[in-house]
Amino acid sequence: MTFVLLSTFLLQAMVPDSTALRGARSPSYAPDGRLALAVEGDVFTQQRAGAPLVRTTSGVAWDRDPVWTRDGTALVFASDRGGSYDLWRIAIGTDGRAGIITRITDT
Repeated sequence: MTFVLLSTFLLQAMVPDSTALRGARSPSYAPDGRLALAVEGDVFTQQRAGAPLVRTTSGVAWDRDPVWTRDGTALVFASDRGGSYDLWRIAIGTDGRAGIITRITDT
């Protein structure tokens, strides 16, 4: 019985924990207090505390690490949407509307 329990524990320890990749990551605040964060490969924004999160990016690309520009008019984030990880920019209006995504770097 001890062998079975030990074997089960060792097998579970060898399997990567995919739940560690879930959840909100890389929170970033704009100068006016708006929040941006990455959740499971998409970027979300929140206009004010208590407001719902709004999906800003979507698709099969993995978008991560959003950071507001100094003036708070846009987000810069890393994404593999072009085939490799590069930096991308998206304008965000004060009303939360997202603009066109443009590539900043090309590696």
